Amino acid sequence: MVTGKLQIEGEVIHVVVQHCTNLNGWLRGLAAPEDGDTVGRVSYKGRNFQ
Repeated sequence: MVTGKLQIEGEVIHVVVQHCTNLNGWLRGLAAPEDGDTVGRVSYKGRNFQ
Protein backbone atom coordinates (compact mmCIF):
# COMPACT_ATOMS: atom_id res chain seq x y z
CA MET A 1 0.00 0.00 0.00
CA VAL A 2 1.24 3.44 -0.88
CA THR A 3 0.32 6.92 0.32
CA GLY A 4 1.37 10.07 -1.45
CA LYS A 5 0.19 12.26 -4.27
CA LEU A 6 -0.08 12.41 -8.04
CA GLN A 7 1.54 15.09 -10.15
CA ILE A 8 -0.01 15.41 -13.59
CA GLU A 9 2.02 17.36 -16.14
CA GLY A 10 0.38 17.20 -19.55
CA GLU A 11 0.30 13.54 -20.56
CA VAL A 12 2.84 12.50 -17.89
CA ILE A 13 1.73 11.27 -14.46
CA HIS A 14 4.20 11.11 -11.56
CA VAL A 15 3.45 9.22 -8.36
CA VAL A 16 5.20 10.85 -5.38
CA VAL A 17 5.30 8.26 -2.60
CA GLN A 18 5.38 9.45 1.01
CA HIS A 19 4.94 6.05 2.69
CA CYS A 20 5.07 2.51 1.30
CA THR A 21 3.85 -0.54 3.26
CA ASN A 22 4.82 -4.09 2.28
CA LEU A 23 1.65 -6.24 2.32
CA ASN A 24 3.28 -9.48 1.12
CA GLY A 25 2.51 -11.18 4.44
CA TRP A 26 -1.21 -10.53 4.01
CA LEU A 27 -1.22 -11.47 0.33
CA ARG A 28 0.44 -14.85 0.95
CA GLY A 29 -2.69 -15.92 2.84
CA LEU A 30 -4.93 -15.41 -0.19
CA ALA A 31 -5.93 -18.36 -2.33
CA ALA A 32 -7.55 -18.63 -5.75
CA PRO A 33 -11.22 -19.69 -5.80
CA GLU A 34 -11.67 -23.45 -5.95
CA ASP A 35 -13.68 -23.22 -9.18
CA GLY A 36 -10.69 -21.57 -10.89
CA ASP A 37 -12.76 -18.55 -12.03
CA THR A 38 -10.31 -15.78 -11.13
CA VAL A 39 -11.09 -13.51 -14.12
CA GLY A 40 -14.86 -13.51 -13.57
CA ARG A 41 -14.45 -12.25 -10.01
CA VAL A 42 -12.29 -9.22 -10.82
CA SER A 43 -14.02 -5.84 -10.95
CA TYR A 44 -12.56 -3.55 -13.58
CA LYS A 45 -15.09 -0.74 -12.97
CA GLY A 46 -12.61 1.38 -10.98
CA ARG A 47 -9.72 0.78 -13.38
CA ASN A 48 -10.87 2.87 -16.34
CA PHE A 49 -7.76 4.99 -17.08
CA GLN A 50 -9.04 6.57 -20.30
